[in-house]
Amino acid sequence: MPDSSKPPAVSIILPTYNRASFLPEALSSIRAQTWEDWELIVVDDGSSDGTAEVVRERTAGWSQPVRYVYQENQGVAGARNTGLDLATGRYIAFYDSDDLWLPHHLRRCVEALDAHPQVDWVFGACRIIELESGRVLAPTTFEVDGRPRPFRRLQGRRSGDLFIIQDPEATRCQILHGLYCGLQNSLIRRRLFEGYR
Repeated sequence: MPDSSKPPAVSIILPTYNRASFLPEALSSIRAQTWEDWELIVVDDGSSDGTAEVVRERTAGWSQPVRYVYQENQGVAGARNTGLDLATGRYIAFYDSDDLWLPHHLRRCVEALDAHPQVDWVFGACRIIELESGRVLAPTTFEVDGRPRPFRRLQGRRSGDLFIIQDPEATRCQILHGLYCGLQNSLIRRRLFEGYR
């Protein structure tokens, strides 16, 4: 049970625009997290589809704080920036309304950052599933055709199942091939956003 007398460990920022049909499953996924010390900031970027009602109904009675904010449409970056302005947690998680997290996602990311103060950004692999059919298109974004993506060949060190990239070629690899560290599968220290939007 979260301690309401102190800021949460994680601020989850969920930007949304006319995606009320996705929100019940998204909110259930957040609620199912085994790490419970978080706040949820839903930034409704000008929806006209009943998003406010869905959020209110689906989050009623939650022990974690939920803040719903409506703003005129500014696009996803504007919605994320609004969320950042309101966040109080020491870590930031961005959650897209059409994504789902496995229940262990936040716990493993928080534990990794807590154990490694020199690491500012941690991310995990995603599974890509076709919406219409439920068919798995990619079992892991860390591989392509069963082979590790180029970023997995970067130099670094292991700490349990965490791989800490320590390679001067990381930026070049990101530009040429990608690191597959999308916002939806990451946890980032809030201090990285201080003064930046």
